[in-house]
Amino acid sequence: IPEHFKNKTKINRMIQNFWSFDIFRKKIQNKCEEYEIELIIINERDTSSTCPVCNSKVKPNDRNFKCKECGYRQDRDVVGSINILKKYDHIHRPFGDDHIGVENHPILSNVCIAN
Repeated sequence: IPEHFKNKTKINRMIQNFWSFDIFRKKIQNKCEEYEIELIIINERDTSSTCPVCNSKVKPNDRNFKCKECGYRQDRDVVGSINILKKYDHIHRPFGDDHIGVENHPILSNVCIAN
């Protein structure tokens, strides 16, 4: 990284994180090939910023996701996981399957009890 770049440390950290993720992905890919397991790579773009209920785009703040359109709330990682599964289903089950779905088991949950 050239000396004149600002935030050289931040850029360097981003590159190292990308490289370690790429190394991890390649190791998984090699193991899948070794054991003849199909590896399916899904592009995670926009998965944590798209509402899995109404598909509207949301800019999540910190770790929480709240859709302004439908009111859906969830942890951002859970939202990303649901949307990755939906992308997989769309690609590999284009006509749908009534037996495939997402069941959410959060570690922490807000409980609302009405009187």
